[in-house]
Amino acid sequence: MPVLSNAKKEAIDRIGFGLMDKLWIEFPSVFWTDDLENDWILYISDNPGEWVETLNIKKFLDKPILVMFNVGDVARTFADKTDNEIIENAMKVLRNIYPTAPEPIGFKRSNWSKE
Repeated sequence: MPVLSNAKKEAIDRIGFGLMDKLWIEFPSVFWTDDLENDWILYISDNPGEWVETLNIKKFLDKPILVMFNVGDVARTFADKTDNEIIENAMKVLRNIYPTAPEPIGFKRSNWSKE
């Protein structure tokens, strides 16, 4: 992939769009039964921007998948973390909301600041 020039990188930075990364997590079964009819599961973290929203994919694809989002400085910090560190952090949040959340069986993450 070609490297962008500094002028282009600076122009992109001036556009004003923030960074938002996603983590798709698949589970063996649904454990968020109280929120099954909700599109979004909201979470207020002590660390602003950390896993601020979670999309309930089960509602749309009938698969036990959640998509979690982190934004801004948190997404930049997470960019350097390993997949295991990201999953561990996300599961800590999910288990704060749903204490019986099982281990995921699959995942996919975006890392826009590095891709």
